[in-house]
Amino acid sequence: MTTPPKRPATKPVTKPVTKPVTKPVTMRPIPLLLAGLAIMLPLSLLAGRVWIGPFADDTRNSAIILMELRLPRGLLAITAVSYTHLTLPTT
Repeated sequence: MTTPPKRPATKPVTKPVTKPVTKPVTMRPIPLLLAGLAIMLPLSLLAGRVWIGPFADDTRNSAIILMELRLPRGLLAITAVSYTHLTLPTT
């Protein structure tokens, strides 16, 4: 009978030493965006072809311009951005 051939000595398999995996800290821009929105929405209501001063009462039809034209436009912009942000795919 013959003896089986000897296998060469192998080193034990060791895992390399690695640093623990940490998740990156992500800054949430939501407070900054809300602050920007709180500043820009009133300014967008005042600005337009007819400038409506915040403390001036001399502009004719300013209530109509604000309530029927500029306020719906501002609210529509906020709604569109919010809807787009909420429906974007996240990974």
